[in-house]
Amino acid sequence: MVARVLVKEKGKTTEEAAGIMLATALDATHKSILVFTEVIAYLLDHPKYWQAIQDLASQDTPAADEKLMRWVLEAQRIAVDLWIVRTPTKDDPNTLLRGTEGTGEDKKEVTRTVRKDDILVLKVKPASQDPDAFPNPSEINLDRPLSSYIYFGRSDGAPFHGKQLTLLGLTGLIKYAARLKRLRAAHDSCGKLKTVETPVRDGYWYMTVQWDQIVPFPSS
Repeated sequence: MVARVLVKEKGKTTEEAAGIMLATALDATHKSILVFTEVIAYLLDHPKYWQAIQDLASQDTPAADEKLMRWVLEAQRIAVDLWIVRTPTKDDPNTLLRGTEGTGEDKKEVTRTVRKDDILVLKVKPASQDPDAFPNPSEINLDRPLSSYIYFGRSDGAPFHGKQLTLLGLTGLIKYAARLKRLRAAHDSCGKLKTVETPVRDGYWYMTVQWDQIVPFPSS
């Protein structure tokens, strides 16, 4: 379906369509691994929350699955430090960007409009904890508007969108994990997600199982 749209409606060649789909799948996989790991770690650190998740998972009804999805959205909003890279296809004089340009000693604060072919690295976590968009942002609230969540883009009512697929997949993974009997974090430091804040990237990288290197996504 996606390939057909890209080729027939967007004028892409078969090779271009395959490349776009592969890149999209790889990006979605990276996000799913990161979000799933961070959400599980967050919920296991809050036994009351995890008990609520387990209760919903055991019901196995559409209503319970809908509520479980909202738990996933709220947990990722609070816990996940996700970055999104975007390249504008046209100038947008009506949107102001506030951020930084450059790295190291050349790094500086800037405020300017969106320009075509910019490479934008968007910090989703600060936006997802904006008190204007999310009152009491540090608290779980399962009644927030679904349109407020921006971790996987905006679908704008599209019948087929990666956001829906990713949410379904993540909710299914959390549901499966919650139905495992006596699932819990490993003892002491072995059960903690190891992260390192780096000067190059204004965020966290993850330590491998052997603690011998850091990588941009969790591997344990």
